[in-house]
Amino acid sequence: MRYHTGESSVESLPLIARSPHDGVIQGKYLYTMHNTFDNYDGQAVSIYQTNLDTWEQQHWQFDGNRYMHLNDMKLVDDKIILALFQSSQPEHEGLYEFDPNTGALEFRTAIPGASLIIDSKS
Repeated sequence: MRYHTGESSVESLPLIARSPHDGVIQGKYLYTMHNTFDNYDGQAVSIYQTNLDTWEQQHWQFDGNRYMHLNDMKLVDDKIILALFQSSQPEHEGLYEFDPNTGALEFRTAIPGASLIIDSKS
């Protein structure tokens, strides 16, 4: 819900996917990460982009079997970085960069057990 100062009504806004477990704001966009961990069925991990001015949304889905353990999301040097801390293929564990222009997750560096991103500049 959004309330405009001086008005007597409240505007309903579209719902973002249920239960985000991480998010960052980059410019006028909110990026949230969602997985199906609580009721995991192996289908998908999603990243939602919400325009904070218009509330328009876009989302991308990734293979839940490979990316179920994406754990942290931070904005580092204006890039959206995610940590994958556990995988059935340990060579996939580490840091990924999400590119909202292409919707791609790109593997950046191997860090077995990576679960938290700390940006020493922030």
